[in-house]
Amino acid sequence: MSFRLKTIVGIAVIEAIALSLLIWTSLNFLKTSNEKALMERASTTAVMLATMTTDAVLSFDLASLESFIEELLKNPGVVYGRIISTSDGLLAEGGDREVLARPFAADADFRSIVDNVYDVESKIILEGNTYGVVQVGLSIKALQSLFGAARNRITVLALAEMALTAFFSLILGLWLTRQLGSLAEGSRQISAGNLGYQISIRGSDELAQTAGTFNQMSLDLQQSYRQVSDALEEARRTGGELALSEAKMRAVLDGAVDGIITIDDNGIIESFNPAAEKIFGYSSQEVIGKNVNLLVPEPYKKRHDDYIRSYLKTGNAKILGIGREVEGERKNGELFPLELGISEIKIEQKRLFTGIVRDISNRKQTEEELRQYRENLEQLVEERTRELKDTQQKLIEQAFESGRAQLAAMMLHNIGNAITPFTSQIDALKKGLPDHAINYLEKSYAELTAHRDHLNVYVQDDPRGREVFAYIGELITSLKQFRTNFHHDLEKMDTSLNYVSDILSLQQNYEPGQRENRRRTNVNALIETALKMQLDNMKNRGITVSKDLEVGLPELLIDQNRFVQVLTNVIKNACKAIDAHKETDAPKRIQLKTASNKDRITIEIKDSGIGIAPDQIQQLFEPGISKKGSQGFGLHYSKMFMQSNNGQVLLETHGIGHGATVKLIFNL
Repeated sequence: MSFRLKTIVGIAVIEAIALSLLIWTSLNFLKTSNEKALMERASTTAVMLATMTTDAVLSFDLASLESFIEELLKNPGVVYGRIISTSDGLLAEGGDREVLARPFAADADFRSIVDNVYDVESKIILEGNTYGVVQVGLSIKALQSLFGAARNRITVLALAEMALTAFFSLILGLWLTRQLGSLAEGSRQISAGNLGYQISIRGSDELAQTAGTFNQMSLDLQQSYRQVSDALEEARRTGGELALSEAKMRAVLDGAVDGIITIDDNGIIESFNPAAEKIFGYSSQEVIGKNVNLLVPEPYKKRHDDYIRSYLKTGNAKILGIGREVEGERKNGELFPLELGISEIKIEQKRLFTGIVRDISNRKQTEEELRQYRENLEQLVEERTRELKDTQQKLIEQAFESGRAQLAAMMLHNIGNAITPFTSQIDALKKGLPDHAINYLEKSYAELTAHRDHLNVYVQDDPRGREVFAYIGELITSLKQFRTNFHHDLEKMDTSLNYVSDILSLQQNYEPGQRENRRRTNVNALIETALKMQLDNMKNRGITVSKDLEVGLPELLIDQNRFVQVLTNVIKNACKAIDAHKETDAPKRIQLKTASNKDRITIEIKDSGIGIAPDQIQQLFEPGISKKGSQGFGLHYSKMFMQSNNGQVLLETHGIGHGATVKLIFNL
């Protein structure tokens, strides 16, 4: 489609849309206003007739009523009229008999009219009493004819306007595009090799300015062609020197033991030495001129060009000058490990990247054999550990079956297991930082203080100063590692203490002779109490808490202290699950909700933690198992408490990384 035709069509389309909107608006306004006027006229006519006939209806003056009907029918557009008494029925009527024969149904608006007659009625009221009703029908055919004629006339005017618009658009398109023909002819001349061709300029508008720019571009192109010809001649003179330099470089590349590949800033291979041919199975002729991602397996093949563009854009070199292990793809499709080192070369304005590769398949095979040996060993250890856990589980079940005394003995054994690493960690903390490191730090400080007036010279030129300066750096690294180990040991001690606390709580709550102290209590108040107990714990972890507690929950007959312990266990588990979530930007949030109906009260505690696989949910309610992998009793104790109080515990999760929800349900 030519520019001229685009101009004409564009203006015509805009005009058509504008006219269509104008026609629709005008016709809609005309129709609405006339319909409203007819409805008002009909309502006024009915009210006036009801007012005039009030006395005649009360006096049962049928002659007067007939005369009123006759006068009504003389008005244009009135189809019928009817006067009905509430006590005596129909008093008078007149008009179209076919319409009078139909049942009367007042029309609310024009959309409800089905017989081309607008029906309206008005009650005959005197001093608040209704004595009858007046019914009137007005024809809408005249209004419909008027609206049709208006629509036809406006449509004719719109078509005439569109024809005029198309004509003037044609004239405007011819005027605007008169310069484009010259530009097209100039382009054809230049493409045919007539560099420097000039076109005539008419007028001073934007197209005329474009024609002037075209003429200048043609002259510049002619000059550039001469310069390129001169440059090619110079290149031919220096070709011998470049050929010699390339021959020397080729000798170096061909004699290298490692594979050497050179690419440009678009990832296109420019050189591929014999060692690279041997490693990848391609000949240099097969790969030169192709993208280097030919040698890279999926999914990195598609991303390789993005890596180059990112470096060229940001200058952030993540892998330049650093050797690393990657995966390559041979010609036969085999994937293999290799070591890769990349360096950048700048020749005038051109950037090249050189990659040195080494096949490390044999080394990786040896490492894989060692890894498999280690996995087999770990599997044997895991199997033995599983057997021990199975034995321990059987002992726990026997303990619960044989009585609380045996359960207490097992708990004391577990406490011993928790205290043993706790003691070892205390010994490690006592050792602290080695004394010789502190002594040397003091000596280093004395050395630096003694030379503070010429400290730069001392640490740069004096061997002793360089030694002191270097050791301080190593000591800083050692202190950082000591701090990390210190925090790690403290976390282990905290875990052991919490574990002992859980065991003691369970033992105390279920020791022989212990009975639940049940009384009526508000569940929401106990939730607030448990939250206050864990407030500092959650605040230190950066965990936010949201609550949706139903007002007016029924009171429960439960042991308050034991239920608070259940809530505390669940909240602590939620905090630990959030800690185990490795995504640093994951939200740290716990949500609590209470709800009730006539049958139950439900308490939901939802966390944004690491979650758990659905097939492991039932295991968590067994004694000695927790979702952190430790020997825990919290959920088992919670399950025992809920069952003893006509309730149940449900654990819901969407899988690893998607949090979990604990539901405590009391049946009423």
